[in-house]
This record gives sequence, C-alpha cells and structure tokens, in this order.
Amino acid sequence: MQNAAYCRMECQDCGARHDAVCGVLGPEQLLSFAKLIDQYRYEPQQEILAQEESYDFFGTIQKGVVKLTRLLPDGREQVVGLQFPGDVIGRIGSDPMHFAAVAVTEVDICAMTNQSVSKAMTDYPAVKDSLLDKTFKALEASQQWLVVVGQLHAEERVVAFIQYLCKRAGTVSDDESVSFTLALTRQEIAEMLGLKLETVSRHFSKLRKMGLLSFEGDSHYRVSDLDALADRSGEVSGVWSDL
Repeated sequence: MQNAAYCRMECQDCGARHDAVCGVLGPEQLLSFAKLIDQYRYEPQQEILAQEESYDFFGTIQKGVVKLTRLLPDGREQVVGLQFPGDVIGRIGSDPMHFAAVAVTEVDICAMTNQSVSKAMTDYPAVKDSLLDKTFKALEASQQWLVVVGQLHAEERVVAFIQYLCKRAGTVSDDESVSFTLALTRQEIAEMLGLKLETVSRHFSKLRKMGLLSFEGDSHYRVSDLDALADRSGEVSGVWSDL
C-alpha cells in the first residue's frame, strides 16, 4: 500500500455503497464501520496487489475498474477477470495472492486490515453474511464464465463479454443505448475470451457494421440496442446474466 495515495470520501456519498458489503448497515452503524477503513486511490496501470505476495489487506472497490492477471512461469501474462465498484479485492488471512490486481482506470478502494475485518464481522453479523454471499456469487460467476469460454462460439463469446460490461459498467442514455469505458487492449480481451486477436477484431468490426456497436477512441464503447445484440447469441443469450 506504500505507493497508493490516501483519499477520503464520506460513506453517504459513495456510489458503490449499496453494492458493497457495507450496504447492509444503517446510517449509525455505517459511521462506526467507517472508522475501521482507510481509503486509497490508484492511478491507471498502477499495481494494487502483486502475485505471490502476502498482504494485510482486504477491501471494496469504491470507484473504477480493476483487472486480475496471472503471470505464467514462461513469462506470459493472462487477464483472468475484471472487478467493478462494489466488488471485494484482496483476501482475508496471510496466504499469498495467486493473481495480481492492477488498476485499469483511476480506482478508489476502501481497505481494511485483517484485524479490522475480524472486528467488523464480530460487531456487524450482517456484514459477515453479506461478505459470504458476495463470495459465493463471485464463485458462481467464475463457474459461469467457464461456460462462456468453454462452450460458446467466437461470436457468442464476444457478445456475452459486451453484455457483461453493459451490465457491470454501462450507463444508459436517453435513447436507451448503453455506453461503457474499458481500457483493455484487444489482445487482453482476446486472452480473456480464449480467442485470437484477429477473431475478436473481426467480430467487433462485424457488430460495428451492423450498427450495434460503436467506438469512441480506444476505450469508449456504445451499444445501440441491447435486445438486438442479445439476438446475436440466440438461445444462449442468457448465459451472461449471472456473471
């Protein structure tokens, strides 16, 4: 945590609170709970947690997008997941991290030490239940993603990925189009989907020519019609819904 900038936001102003483990607390409980946390800010591409390192750190993403990566012994790096506001990051205990966590955008995190986590779960049983629920949902989402990369065809994978980002990071406009920002390279997207770079680019171009997907720069995307996009996946369009 020595490279992170300390920041401070009042809990009532946090846009992620209702999706976070602390969302189960009332106003008075939240004031006491806030004394157990520190808030840190990370710049884009800044490493938050390093692979195979141990940390006295457990937190909730307050703002921004984090990518999880795994470095293989031969030097290859794989993007294995994305995390969004409300998701938990780090782990409870002293075991080393098996993945690195890197800020994709500017990221704010509410962080707790292991001692603070233990106190919070003792003082606020609802937080313990909320954390357990989020853990199970994260596991289910990982299992669901195995279906996406293991069984779906290339176009179905690309569509599922876009739908997932619309759900987790999208902003709905007055014309019902959905926009999101994702500062990942096409190569990183291809790695996540188990596809070749050329395949991802081809299907992105195909969706753009159909008028379903547009780009603003390298990292800003807009989906014009979610229903029409879902039609591209046919009968498996619901696979993404639990991610």
